[in-house]
Amino acid sequence: MTWRNYWDKVKRYFPFSRNEVKSFVIISVVLAFVWSLNNGKIELENFLLSLFLVVSALFVHHAGQRLWGLRRGFRVEQKLWWYGLLASLIFAFVSFGKIKFLAASGTMIYMLHGHRLGAFRYGPNLKEFSVVCLAGPVANILFGTFFKQLAILGLFPVALGNSVFYLNMWFAVWNLVPIPPLDGSRILYSSRLLFVFLFGAIASYVIMFYFFGIYSY
Repeated sequence: MTWRNYWDKVKRYFPFSRNEVKSFVIISVVLAFVWSLNNGKIELENFLLSLFLVVSALFVHHAGQRLWGLRRGFRVEQKLWWYGLLASLIFAFVSFGKIKFLAASGTMIYMLHGHRLGAFRYGPNLKEFSVVCLAGPVANILFGTFFKQLAILGLFPVALGNSVFYLNMWFAVWNLVPIPPLDGSRILYSSRLLFVFLFGAIASYVIMFYFFGIYSY
């Protein structure tokens, strides 16, 4: 695929629909509330910062899936997962903000027939779908690590860099949980071994830096 062809598909299929934007607004407000909740209390300043962080993490996650999907000849669409939003609120209230469940959207993948000549001849390829879904958590990890590294080098505020890093890492982990319609379920259906390796590696790393302060680029 040439870059001109890819750029043409990005211009036509990358923009989010009106329904997706509405869903993102709902998700962002709820998850920002959950992220900013601390010991049952919430402050306006923390909520506004959390809203900014959640919006950026959500966009990076789904933009990564969209861009990689178009690269592979797929149109990617995001759906609001109401049960995820409800679970996020329940966990937050029950734990007084200590458990922050950050997964409330699923990914739908559609084949762009006009761009898939000679491929996909025998039905859906679960491996292709899983790679598209995996692009979301990977994008969050790269995005969060980038700002963490800038903070370490003194090129970005340390507190804000850590907040971006923590939120994106937890966002990646929660979306890898193997519950439909989350990304982890697509990866699990494609390869159980791959899922165990990815989820175990990423979750272990998040636990190490969050609870023990062990960080490595």
